[in-house]
Amino acid sequence: MSIVVVKDDVMAADTSAWSGPLRDTSPVPKIVRATSGTLYGAAGRMRDVYQLRLWVLAGEFVDDLPAFVVSGGVDESPLSILRLDPDGSVWSAIGDVQFCPETPMAAIGNNDAVMFAMGAMAAGASAAHAVALTIRNVEYTGGDVQYEMGANPRLA
Repeated sequence: MSIVVVKDDVMAADTSAWSGPLRDTSPVPKIVRATSGTLYGAAGRMRDVYQLRLWVLAGEFVDDLPAFVVSGGVDESPLSILRLDPDGSVWSAIGDVQFCPETPMAAIGNNDAVMFAMGAMAAGASAAHAVALTIRNVEYTGGDVQYEMGANPRLA
């Protein structure tokens, strides 16, 4: 899994990828910007993260949406997606890409990582700092911090 968060119109993610018990740097960035300015962040199987990235870069056409894993097996988690629209609204989807509204501060990924990152952000950490703290303290996250600013970032 890993971690992807949104706070103050900034999206941040770790850069690790997992295969069973093995962790390495993901060759696929977890955050991608659409031509509309919408940011998508994904956690789940690397194949699904890659397919989502290709779909976003191709124009986000609903008819061309790839088939993602909806319910995973032992080493497979369904794709989780955070979407940050240019108007600042935050949306999430798991598996079926049916987006639901989220609070302006949100996280997806490994359950322990989500709880840790949400606590860090609630205590005042920025999105990028919350991911850095999560990488340092929570198993199943790792690598560096990738972050992208939305249309109106509120940086402290």
